[in-house]
Formats: sequence, structure tokens, C-alpha cells
Amino acid sequence: MNRGMRRSSLKFALTAAAAAWVAVPAPVAAEVELDIPGSESTSLSGDALVWEDATFFLEPWDNGASVKISTIGRRFDEVGRAIPIRIVDASMKRFVEIALPDRLDCAWRRWAPDARIDALRLFVKREDLAPVLTRPFAAKASDGTEIKLGVGMPVAPTPSGAYTIATRGDKLRLPIPHASIGWTYTANTKLVEPEVPGTGPKVYRLDRSIPVKLLGDELTPRAFWYSPEPTRVNDQALLRWASRCVEMTVLAPNAAVRPQDRPRVLAPVKPSDPPPRPTGYYIPSGAPLATSTGREVGVAAKAIPVSAPSGDTSCFDALLSATKVDETTYPQTLSRTYRVCTPARLVERDP
Repeated sequence: MNRGMRRSSLKFALTAAAAAWVAVPAPVAAEVELDIPGSESTSLSGDALVWEDATFFLEPWDNGASVKISTIGRRFDEVGRAIPIRIVDASMKRFVEIALPDRLDCAWRRWAPDARIDALRLFVKREDLAPVLTRPFAAKASDGTEIKLGVGMPVAPTPSGAYTIATRGDKLRLPIPHASIGWTYTANTKLVEPEVPGTGPKVYRLDRSIPVKLLGDELTPRAFWYSPEPTRVNDQALLRWASRCVEMTVLAPNAAVRPQDRPRVLAPVKPSDPPPRPTGYYIPSGAPLATSTGREVGVAAKAIPVSAPSGDTSCFDALLSATKVDETTYPQTLSRTYRVCTPARLVERDP
């Protein structure tokens, strides 16, 4: 069998601990085999997800120059903590070369690359790619509850064969077909931020710690969800909730549903460039940038102030940043620095 097409059999230790929206018995350690074809393919390309705690390499080999922006405990317990990337080359055995798209897709983290650098070359290990929903998913129950998921949703396997997703910090376990899970997807470029449907000044929320029903399961959400005016069914109410790439209708006790004013939407915050230092020396726009060992990683997008050269190279600290917007916390930015250089002979000086 062609190595590029054989199945990737990755085993992960998963603790099926009780969490919001996932109704499970006492914590039981289980080994989940994630058997999704294509992760080793040399033709792998297109939109994909990478785990937030992945190491991003400027030099694609072990111990090469790299940067890591976050840490995670058990990845499959932290479903949703993935970031969109675009795979541009998969010819290497252990690494894929990636680009950083300026989109959220179905994730809650958006790249905010250093504006001083163009054509940044980064690599991640294949094992750091995250499984993703490659086809739309929908399910509906006779009680009127239903759910729809968009392509690009991060997912995680469970011992039962179902998959979990995370939305607004809540987790749902769903019977997603295994054939709908893969490593790459076609991004919906028309995806927009979800809004609470309806035109009135009021929305409706559920009291804290009140369980709801979805597809026959009883679930207790943690997040504050907002719905337009619900449909009343005797002493129950059908609430319509929407989040990024998720639409669902849940059944809740009518007495626990309260009207309130529409919530204020928080705008994401992008990190600004470091303030320029008036040193008199600068790397000119278009100059090649490389690691300290000389591997090219990009070009200067603008004039970059630097200290006076004291050797063969002139270096500065660049930023790799991702903005976190998950609707449950204030916008946050994860940032780390990495060192890039240019030949000292290219550095210019103000007259």
C-alpha cells in the first residue's frame, strides 16, 4: 500500500471525565484509536487545524528553531483548542509546511502574525494536526430538538465511537459519522459571526444550572446562551441557540427561561507591532530574513528598526500571536517571540 495513503493509527489516552454537556459515568481511562486516513499523505494540502499547543518550527527538524504559544493537558479533553492553518506542502515525512490564514473558520482563535514579516515559512509535525469535521452534520429528534454543525469544526473521538465538540466552552457528544472526520476541509469563506436571531430588543436566557434536552439527552450548559423568543410547548420551551458553526434547538423548562436585553458584543483585539526604536539603523523592506543558522524564513515587509550591527548578522525578536475569542471570556492574545536575522551588510542607516 502506498505509504502516503495508508491509515494513520494514532492512539491517545482519553479520560472520559464528566464535563458540561457530556453526560458520562465516573471518570474512566480509555485508549481511543483515531483511525483517519491521509495524515501521512504527501498530497495533503488545503485548510486544516493544528492543536493550540503545537510547536511551530522555522527549521523543520528536531531541535530546530521553533516557537510554542500555548500548552494543553490532554488534547482530546480540550476539544476546540485548535487553530486554522493552510497546508502548502506535505512532501516531508514528519513535517508539513503551513501558512497562517487570517480567519477564524469554526475555531475560536485567529492568527495575528507579525506585520513586519512577509511570506513567513512555518512547519508543524503531522502528529500535531487536529481532526476536523469535513462534511456538514445535522440531527433532529421527535421532541423538536436539533443540531447543525458547519464544516471545519474541531472534533475529538470518544471510547463510544461518538465525537465531542466544544462551543462557547460547553461540550457536546454527538453521533457524527466517522466518514465525516478528516485532516483537511474546504473553508467557508462566507462564514460570519453568529447573531441571536430576531429583531426585538429582548433575548431569552436560561437560569443557571438548569438542564436542557438535546436529541434525547439531558445536558447542563455552563455558558449563558441567548435565544430569540422561544416556542412554547405546554410547560416546556424550545430555545434556538447559535454559535460559531453551530445551530441548535434545545428543550428547557418554561419557568426557567428569562427575557433580558441583548448582550453587548466584544470586539476582538489584535496585538500591535512593537514600538519602533529610533536607533538610526534598520532592515530595509524586502530584505531576506533567516534563523540564526541561516535558514530563510521570510522577508521584511517594511523597514524594521534594529540595533547597530556588531557582527555578520543583525537580528530582532519577531512575534507569533493568536487572538482568542470564545464568547465566554474577554478577548485574549497568546504571543511568543522568535529570533530572526538578516545579513549585516543589508542593514541601512539614516543619513
